[in-house]
Amino acid sequence: MKISHLIVALLVLGIGGTGVYYSLEQQKIMKLLVATHGGVNDSAGLRKSAETVDAERAPVTAECQDALKAAGDELKLMQVARTQRNESEVVLNQTKDTLRQKQKDLAEVEEDVKEMKERITNLQKRLAALREQIQRSVPCDWDDDASLVETVEKLKAFVQEQIEVNKAREKEFAEKQVVRKAAIEKLSGLLVELNKISIINEEFFDNYCKNDDEFVITAVNPQWKFVVFRVPENSRLVAGDTTPLIVKRDGRKLVRLRIVNITPNNEVTAEYDPAEMPAGVTPQPGDVVFREKPLGS
Repeated sequence: MKISHLIVALLVLGIGGTGVYYSLEQQKIMKLLVATHGGVNDSAGLRKSAETVDAERAPVTAECQDALKAAGDELKLMQVARTQRNESEVVLNQTKDTLRQKQKDLAEVEEDVKEMKERITNLQKRLAALREQIQRSVPCDWDDDASLVETVEKLKAFVQEQIEVNKAREKEFAEKQVVRKAAIEKLSGLLVELNKISIINEEFFDNYCKNDDEFVITAVNPQWKFVVFRVPENSRLVAGDTTPLIVKRDGRKLVRLRIVNITPNNEVTAEYDPAEMPAGVTPQPGDVVFREKPLGS
């Protein structure tokens, strides 16, 4: 039964008891009036009525007080029960929260266990495959314990041998790394020097092309593949491969020349290779010969 229903019942019981009490009081008053007005002896009748009223009212009043006291006690018990119920609900909610957290933790643990089982299964498969590979590779009676022990000892010795080989290789590799590092450092230095030389060469050839001595071809002999041109005194041209000479026409380079002879009157004879020239092109009188030289020479 709910507390509200119980309270209503107690109130109804109290109201009913009070009604009964007042009804009995009214009856006593009526008897008293009758005794007062209709009795033989008014004092005796009045005294009799008062005694009767007190006698009849006493049990009713005690009964109502007992009922009210019982109702009050019951109400206190219900209040205590409601307080305990509220406290129990708080504890229950806390327990539910704890249970949900435990279930969550359990689910995570189960997931970890599942992953661990999968890893163990995969490891067992790999071990089984490795065992099969060893059985195929190593001749042994795998059902004979003595033979198996001997084979295991051989495998241990082989593994130890491989460990020593690996250590030696690691040592050799470390030594080679030292040599390699030194070689890289030396090569880096050489590359730096080479880069410097390349820069110098680029500057040299840039300057080499900036200052030209140009001469005009006066004669050409296609049969003997040479040309003739005149140079000023102190031209510093030298026969052979020392002086680079190039023939150009309309600003386009045609072929390189090699000085064969320089006469006392500064007339130069130089040969050329037709294979170096474009097809159908030969030197002509009027073409320009120029010597590339460094700036300031």
